[in-house]
Amino acid sequence: MTTPSYHFYETFLAEYDPDTRERRGVYYTPQSVVRYIVRAVHDLLKTRFGLADGLADQRVTLLDPAAGTLTFPAEAIQLAFQEFTSKYGTGAKENFLRAHILPHFYAFELLMAPYAIGHMKIGLLLKALGIPLQNGERFQFYLTNTLEMEDLQQIAIPGLSSLSEESHHAAKVKKEEPILVILGNPPYSGISANQNNWTEKLLKTDLDGAQSYYIVDGQPLGEKNPKWLQDDYVKFLRFAQWKIHKAGRGIVAMITNDYQPQLSG
Repeated sequence: MTTPSYHFYETFLAEYDPDTRERRGVYYTPQSVVRYIVRAVHDLLKTRFGLADGLADQRVTLLDPAAGTLTFPAEAIQLAFQEFTSKYGTGAKENFLRAHILPHFYAFELLMAPYAIGHMKIGLLLKALGIPLQNGERFQFYLTNTLEMEDLQQIAIPGLSSLSEESHHAAKVKKEEPILVILGNPPYSGISANQNNWTEKLLKTDLDGAQSYYIVDGQPLGEKNPKWLQDDYVKFLRFAQWKIHKAGRGIVAMITNDYQPQLSG
């Protein structure tokens, strides 16, 4: 299920606010690339992790930490439903949505416009699949900066309290939720907009047992031009590595800044 409106945002931003596009690394991912990566993950879950239903297995937790308009999660949802209904029929698909997709699939996005479009996309997708969201249900897509760990305090100002709620739920996923699959197209910018104490700690220390990117075989990296380790996509890969390391196993399937998919399990 695709429409031109889903790919509108990156094109619009390139014309309307190219500085934000460059600073935040907003780039469109071709649907064929998205489909390839999601299907590769699905196959790895079956062949390497012993999960016969792949993305449809209820033990799978999935996160896109730079989700944009939810292109990757939408493809994963469609494939999970295809797998489930082909094996178990359509009678239980509403239960499948509420027992697996809504509680186990997550996404983060920093910018408001793609966040709004993404929620619309998932709503339309689920409606097309015959299982529309009901009674205040929502896909777990949170407005947050993946590379910031500070949880916003409760905001009492009318109209802004929802922002702190988004931050609180996102922080819980970042810090506590075990994730098996992390995928997507992270932003890439050599002059990173994500410069804070958390990202420095993430890259430069052995965080929760995940080895520092600045140390190799116990020795300093010695890279003459280490600024490329500060590229946003490197920070997102590091975040993914850290999350998978904490979970004990998993798959990272992300695109680097030369559009080469990177998959590891």
